[in-house]
Amino acid sequence: MLACVTCRIPMKCVQNGVACDYKNGHIYVGDLFQCPECLNAIISTNQNASYDPEYKFVNYYLPMKSNQIKEISQNNIDKILIEKFRIQSEKI
Repeated sequence: MLACVTCRIPMKCVQNGVACDYKNGHIYVGDLFQCPECLNAIISTNQNASYDPEYKFVNYYLPMKSNQIKEISQNNIDKILIEKFRIQSEKI
């Protein structure tokens, strides 16, 4: 199960076979999940890349913006989670 951190409810699979396209035909195929409450979405894939230079394997391709990816560190994750949960707990 995948859960929305903001809404704290299960996300629902809305599309199978969506490809994350990292350019030059390098893709990761997965399933698109969306929160029914806030509509945030994710694609759940595995670590096995595929090579699809002619873009024929799946119906949906999502181009990735690698220049906008922020550094992933435990400090950044802790900061985001603390802020999100503090805001949510104040609303209760």
